[in-house]
Amino acid sequence: MKPASLELERAPRPEDGAIPILSRNPGRLSLIQAAGYRWRTPLSIIITVAFGVIAAMIILWRVKVQLIRGPGWDTYAFLGNAMEFAGQSIGYSELHRPPFLSFLVSLVFRLGFVSQDVILAVDGVIFLLGVYGLYLLLRLRFGAIESAVGSLLFLCFPVVMQWAAMGYSDLASISFSIWAIYFAALAAQGNPRLWAIAVPLTVVALLTRYTAILMLFPLFVVIVLREKVFRRAGPLALGLLLSIGIYLPFAGVYLRQFGEILFPFTLALSVVEDTGAAQEIGEYEPSLTWYLANLPSFILPPDYQGLAIPLLALTATGVAVFLWSVFQGLPLRER
Repeated sequence: MKPASLELERAPRPEDGAIPILSRNPGRLSLIQAAGYRWRTPLSIIITVAFGVIAAMIILWRVKVQLIRGPGWDTYAFLGNAMEFAGQSIGYSELHRPPFLSFLVSLVFRLGFVSQDVILAVDGVIFLLGVYGLYLLLRLRFGAIESAVGSLLFLCFPVVMQWAAMGYSDLASISFSIWAIYFAALAAQGNPRLWAIAVPLTVVALLTRYTAILMLFPLFVVIVLREKVFRRAGPLALGLLLSIGIYLPFAGVYLRQFGEILFPFTLALSVVEDTGAAQEIGEYEPSLTWYLANLPSFILPPDYQGLAIPLLALTATGVAVFLWSVFQGLPLRER
């Protein structure tokens, strides 16, 4: 019988480069090990490098396309806020919008590179980092091939590609959220010091898009269920202090402009309440049935939506098989 400290939830094959997740007494994983860079085979290295190059090329193409089209409507609001933060006000700003993307763009403006194209490039870079983060997150459970394919599918979904490099805060917030989840997973699996990174990244995601407040609930659940809170008080306290430090400058802006330090939280909660009480607006209906009925359009372009149903059926079958094996206590068949 194997000792408990070496017991694995999944027995990944060394040849596919999968990362074992320890279920009992995992000890401390080094950041390099936990990040998934166990270069055991040339194939794992080739797949990871190829994935990085392909993802970068796709996003670079999307940025170039958007540079030709120009920014979207709301992008100019973020640009106006960026000019305000850079001390070069143009007399127009919408400071009720999430500030972090505009703050990053303002740093570039301060260097003398003032152009509407800057926000498109910054948005593209953040999204690229988010795709890389998703790959690393998937590598915690899957091999290099599965992780690369899953990340590229996410990247190429029409509903995702449509908003990439637009200068909006949606995908930027998702990218920061992915990294927050990734570091939270690493912290819960054996390196609690990484809570000092996961918690501030959650606040950054919130300041990039207010609806990222939904991240707080799963993060709280992970901390309570997977961690001995009082033993991990140091990293968690450091993460909270860093989060407060990140939030304070923006809190000052909210206090001056809106008289409310917790403006993002109250705004996000009010949006949720308004959405729940809203009636049908045009082609959009804020209900679960609306999303279910239009799910194929979120997966494939209009000309190929007929393939979405078989893909959904295949996905549902895989999930059902996985859940059945979990409930039955049977190990999944090794690939």
